[in-house]
Amino acid sequence: MPPSPQNRDPKVVNSLSRRVSSISGVGESRPLAIVSLLLLLASNPEMTEGWAATRVPARGIDPKALKVEQASERWENFRKQFRGVLPQAEGESGFAFLARLQKFPRRGEVITRKGSLYGVWSDQGLLRMEFPVGEEKTISVLLRNGPKPEVWRFESGEGETRRLEGADWFAPLAPDIDYSAFDAFMPFVHWENFSYVGSGRVIGRPAHLFKCVPPKEVQDVRPDLSYVRVAVDDTYDALLRVELFGKRGVVERKFSVVGFKKVPTGENHYWIVKTIDLVDLRSRDKTRLRIEAAAVEETFGPETFRKESLDRSPQIKGPYVFFD
Repeated sequence: MPPSPQNRDPKVVNSLSRRVSSISGVGESRPLAIVSLLLLLASNPEMTEGWAATRVPARGIDPKALKVEQASERWENFRKQFRGVLPQAEGESGFAFLARLQKFPRRGEVITRKGSLYGVWSDQGLLRMEFPVGEEKTISVLLRNGPKPEVWRFESGEGETRRLEGADWFAPLAPDIDYSAFDAFMPFVHWENFSYVGSGRVIGRPAHLFKCVPPKEVQDVRPDLSYVRVAVDDTYDALLRVELFGKRGVVERKFSVVGFKKVPTGENHYWIVKTIDLVDLRSRDKTRLRIEAAAVEETFGPETFRKESLDRSPQIKGPYVFFD
């Protein structure tokens, strides 16, 4: 269901922001998956409220908090949020964000790219992105999650849309920016080899942890990726954290929520994530995604998310709300 705009107490949001920024309970890593982070509050307007349905320990992980059948049901409910299905008709409720991507290398000058993100509130597995490069060139990317995920890329001047496969999923989407298609959506949600790890507290909330092992086709192009661990909120089946583990058994990449923003829409408003940092723990380079403006009451039809439409930008009604 598309989210309903809700008035939120800033104290509640600031409290959640602090908890997201300082992970407690299970490990030290931060959330991954940019799309889910951007939709975290908008898709779950009462996320900081509600009672847990499952008892979990205050510290550590309880591997038996859920029975086998309960764990499978939890994972399937979470997975259904990332279907990557085209809207069935015109008028699907969605959003448009104007974003700035900046890479802060450990050494060297800061690299900046601006872009746009388009999606629908009802399906976190469908996303479209645009990155202007120079004055006349634009890179457009379409990401569709699901059991058979697809990534399509169109670069003005090339003449045709190209499907990204294999190692291309891990290549930068925009020149010189450490941000890939794999970072932008969550194909591992639909990997067949998954298991329940246990339950504990993540960012102060009861959560269930699942381990996703990459299939052979992913292992062939990323042999250094051991597995992905996903934390799912007990009350709302929402994403709380994702960790990418290397062969040494340690987290190698992490995302961190830096801040939230209230987007007014007439008498109501949405809360969205405003700034997210991606840190590569191996190189110590940081990439920051900052939402600079948002139009949160857009409507889209299926054509917006077809690969044949990547050569033209979606029509946005607006207005955009610009941030400081």
